[in-house]
Amino acid sequence: LRPKDFGASAGSPRERWLTVPELRRLWKAIDEDLGSGGSLAAGGRGVSRHATISLPAANAIKLLILTGCRRGEVANMRFSHIRDDMWTIPDTKNGRPHSVFLSRQAKALIDEQALYVNGDFVFESDRPKSDVIEPILVDSITRALRRFISRSLSDMEPFTVHDLRRSVATLVGIELDAGPLEIEHMLNHQISDKLLRTYQAGALRNPEKLRQLFLRWGKFVEEKIANTAEVQEEVSNVIHVPFGKK
Repeated sequence: LRPKDFGASAGSPRERWLTVPELRRLWKAIDEDLGSGGSLAAGGRGVSRHATISLPAANAIKLLILTGCRRGEVANMRFSHIRDDMWTIPDTKNGRPHSVFLSRQAKALIDEQALYVNGDFVFESDRPKSDVIEPILVDSITRALRRFISRSLSDMEPFTVHDLRRSVATLVGIELDAGPLEIEHMLNHQISDKLLRTYQAGALRNPEKLRQLFLRWGKFVEEKIANTAEVQEEVSNVIHVPFGKK
């Protein structure tokens, strides 16, 4: 349903995006919530029984941050669509297949998911409607994030799953100095400028440039967002002595 079909005006678009400190706080809160169970890959006992967010939901939210993808694309991710560091999404909102290049950390999250599933879906539903293996519901990611925010980040300005995608787009521009067209390519948006679509399609769809942008963003997330260790002040052996007349 479109507002213009009813003679109504569209509402103002959302502008909420999370800063680096906010994303770091979200990532840290998820890790702390999962507790000290330790992953099965590391020989641990799995997620803490006191966790308020499931491991699949936590990994899905982290992949949203690492890739800037839509929640439906992450929810329906398949192992068979991944080759080395490239994830090909065959069905997208604009009807064009999209290539997402996976950083080291993104691949580690997917490898962790492989330990818990039995089929091709990276995020497998534990409540299928039939005997057929199905992916998790798209809305389950939304509900998990909403519930987690209310329980663990209630003092933060509210944000949604889609705000994470907007955060990636914003920070790739601010922190990595990516241009608007590079960001549109990363998000697999339809380029609004018809002339650019017609005459610069090849330049806008350069796979290697896209790969480098995804990997640079993945490295940024790993170093500035996922690395939640407290920054220690550098200790100096220089003693400052105030000299002057009394």
